[in-house]
Amino acid sequence: MDRVLEKAIRKYKKRTKALLLCDSKMAKAYLQDLDNSITDYVEENGVTDIEEIIAHFGDPEVVARAFFETADIRRIKKRMNIKHAVLIGILIAVAIWASAMTYISIDAHRSNHGYIAYGASEEIVTYSQANK
Repeated sequence: MDRVLEKAIRKYKKRTKALLLCDSKMAKAYLQDLDNSITDYVEENGVTDIEEIIAHFGDPEVVARAFFETADIRRIKKRMNIKHAVLIGILIAVAIWASAMTYISIDAHRSNHGYIAYGASEEIVTYSQANK
């Protein structure tokens, strides 16, 4: 297989992968099967042009549609729900952390009553005592 055809096949698989809306494990397995099928087809038929591959397998949209027609939709949905739940959990944790940091910052600001000033008699005077 020449380099131009290999590059075109990689581009074809990349476009197909972009259309597969599922978890990476399922997409990787499907793309590996597709790669094996393309390799076998190229070797058996002496293919030299990507157009022959597209004519045999179809456009990336057709290949992706075929994947969804044969895929286990429940499994895809379950994996997507798990990822969704993990993302929501991470967002909640970040929101709690941000709230805690805000509270700590505000509390530290409120508990600081001023600054320390040294008077002429070497007596420590705080800002809150000087204003009384």
